[in-house]
Amino acid sequence: MAVKTSKSLSRNLIVPILTPVILFHFMAILLLPNYGSFLGRRYLQPMAEWGNFLMLNSSWNFFSPDPAHIMYFRYELNFENGTSRAGLFPAEGEQPTANMSRRRDLYLMRFLVLDMSRIEHYLAPWLCRLEPNVRDVSLTHTVKLITPLEKYLVNAGSATVGEMQTYESNYLCHPEGQ
Repeated sequence: MAVKTSKSLSRNLIVPILTPVILFHFMAILLLPNYGSFLGRRYLQPMAEWGNFLMLNSSWNFFSPDPAHIMYFRYELNFENGTSRAGLFPAEGEQPTANMSRRRDLYLMRFLVLDMSRIEHYLAPWLCRLEPNVRDVSLTHTVKLITPLEKYLVNAGSATVGEMQTYESNYLCHPEGQ
C-alpha cells in the first residue's frame, strides 16, 4: 500500500487550483490587447477587470479604431442673378473610389470636419471662387455612421448604414467690408 507523501499531497492540491488561474491569465494575455473587437466586447467582460489590474487592457485599435464614416458635403452655389448650381464635395459623394488622386479629397474632408471653423476658412472661400458672381454658398454636411457590429447582428444582418447626421450652414462669398 502506497503512502501519500506531503509532496504528492501538495501537488494534488496545487495543480487543480493553479491550472484554471494560469489558463485564465493566459487567455487574458492573448485576448485583452484586442478587447475592442467584437469577440472581446461580447465575451471578455469578466477578464476586463483582471486586465485593468495587470495593465494588459490596452487596445491595439489605434491602428484602425473605426471604419471611416461616409462623409460628404452637398453644396449649392447661389449666383447674384438668382440661379444656382448644386454639387458634391468630394465629387464621388457616397461612392467609394480607388483613384488615389480623388482619395485626396476624402482625406481633405476628414481634415475639414475635425475643426468646423476650417470649413468657413478654407472650403467656403474655395467654393466661392469656383465660378464668378457667386453670392453665397449653402452647405449640407452629411455623415452616415457605420452600424456597429452588435446592432447589425441584433437586426438579423440587415445591411443598412447606421444613423445619418446632417449639418447645414450658409456662407456669404463677399461679406460687407471685404
